[in-house]
Amino acid sequence: MVLRHWLPGADGVVAHWNFDHLAGNGGWLEEGCQITHTEINITTVSCHHFSNIAVLKKISSVPDPPEVNKEVLHPVIYTCTAVLLLCLFTTIITYILKHNTIRISRKSWHMLLNLCFHIAMTCAVFAGGINRTRHGVICQVIGIVLHYSSLSTLLWIGVMARVIYKEATQRGQRLQDTDPTQLPQRPMLR
Repeated sequence: MVLRHWLPGADGVVAHWNFDHLAGNGGWLEEGCQITHTEINITTVSCHHFSNIAVLKKISSVPDPPEVNKEVLHPVIYTCTAVLLLCLFTTIITYILKHNTIRISRKSWHMLLNLCFHIAMTCAVFAGGINRTRHGVICQVIGIVLHYSSLSTLLWIGVMARVIYKEATQRGQRLQDTDPTQLPQRPMLR
């Protein structure tokens, strides 16, 4: 069998992979394999096993892997994320500062603020961290925060839909039970 190696090294040894070695974890074994001929980047070996075969060498200087260009998302994604975050935080700040003048129930106000916050967190973490895969811990933290924020967004959407449904069905029942002549007058603009 002829094997090609890409880096020069010293003390080449032919080995085969034995799945039963090291208490079932597997490992390289040299028995039954030998090098028959060696050139600069090609080694001819003879082995009496039908498994993975490799030439193991000591490599003195391993070059660093080439610097991978960090991929960025399309600029439209960052622009739209910035506009969305601006709108969501404007909504949150407006409802916090003007909650007395905006006529909305306390439950709906609470749900709206949480929904806006979790949508903003999901979009910001996605746009800012989706390409951060170089370090494992950072990647895991971004994945956990992204899952948490997206699940929280879905939770608040579900809670808001339930509350809106309950309010709509209760109002419909109240309107059916009352006499139409006794309904309070509502302004035209509302």
